Amino acid sequence: MIPIIRNVVLLFVSIIHFNLIFGQKFAVVSDIHGSFPATLSVSNLVKSWHPEFIITCGDNNYASANAIDAQIGQFYHEFIYPYTGSYGLGDSVNSFYSALGNHDVEDGGISSYLSYVNLPGNERYYDFVKGFVHFFCINSNADEPDGVADTSVQAQWLQNHLAASTSLYNLVYFHHSPYTSGMAHGSITYMQWPFKQWGATAVFSGHDHIYERLNVGNFPYFVCGTGGGALNAVSLVPGSQFIDNLHHGALLLEATAENLLVKFINTNDSLIDSYFIAPVISLNINKSESFDDPDVTIYPNPAGNHVSIRFKNNRQPYSITITDIFGRIVFFKHYINNSCNFETTIHEIDVEDLTKGIYFAKLSCQDKEYSGKIVIN
Repeated sequence: MIPIIRNVVLLFVSIIHFNLIFGQKFAVVSDIHGSFPATLSVSNLVKSWHPEFIITCGDNNYASANAIDAQIGQFYHEFIYPYTGSYGLGDSVNSFYSALGNHDVEDGGISSYLSYVNLPGNERYYDFVKGFVHFFCINSNADEPDGVADTSVQAQWLQNHLAASTSLYNLVYFHHSPYTSGMAHGSITYMQWPFKQWGATAVFSGHDHIYERLNVGNFPYFVCGTGGGALNAVSLVPGSQFIDNLHHGALLLEATAENLLVKFINTNDSLIDSYFIAPVISLNINKSESFDDPDVTIYPNPAGNHVSIRFKNNRQPYSITITDIFGRIVFFKHYINNSCNFETTIHEIDVEDLTKGIYFAKLSCQDKEYSGKIVIN
């Protein structure tokens, strides 16, 4: 019996180890424009990756053209639940998380769209968490009842939910690109919300039928409108880092505790572009139980060669412990009661020899503890 229990425990630990190291895999596709010749090629590419789920950045179908099942279900029914269309079996749980595009709402099409999909919240904008990632879907159509300005009800919802997120990555996706070199539509200024300041990790959009990676204000934006519709001409805008308007394709994302890898792959299964994104880490340590006036912070975070922990103390003994993602102690020190005063105490810790990744810090004082994450890049 004991060996069986031991093997089960080892299997459980191995699964945790696998998820931490190899993470999760999902796809991002936009502007499917069902029934275009390239739509089938892109869907076959996406399905060859065996992603856990798919998110789309709008224009899933033309509301005034073919029936919605012919434009979405024909190509992605394997990810939809409940699926009641005519192209085969659906998924056992929903794995298709779509955003609304302008073509999805034309000619009253939003009614058929909302009846067809099975999404959280009000289905126009919503959020969900999968593994390391918190996803936030926005309705960027100008007729959204809750508005599209950065002071709107919808924007306040996003700001509040981003602030409350505890995930390593906060990804926002919608249809109309805030910044793009695509000439068909160009940058949509009303969607240039302060995503970085609100706590987002990256923004994904479509509308222009190109692939583009931009850096605006030291923040990554991706345009991935290559899911099937005819590709557009481009005229480079400031912040453009990489652009491709010659290939249809989709994004394959792989999230681990250490980073989020974004890859644009074309329908020939060729890697066109790749980009690493570091996790979002809160500067404030999350308190399990508070002192009278804690104000505990870790900075800089992400850390370079050194990281500092700042807090207030009343001359009590305390210790600082840092562990890696597997619980192995990489730093420990106990401090006696005369090592700090009633005012702010700052301890600088050398982390130069630590490999990049996620670490966990713990500040212990008597029976009180603070804990939080540190990222080293």
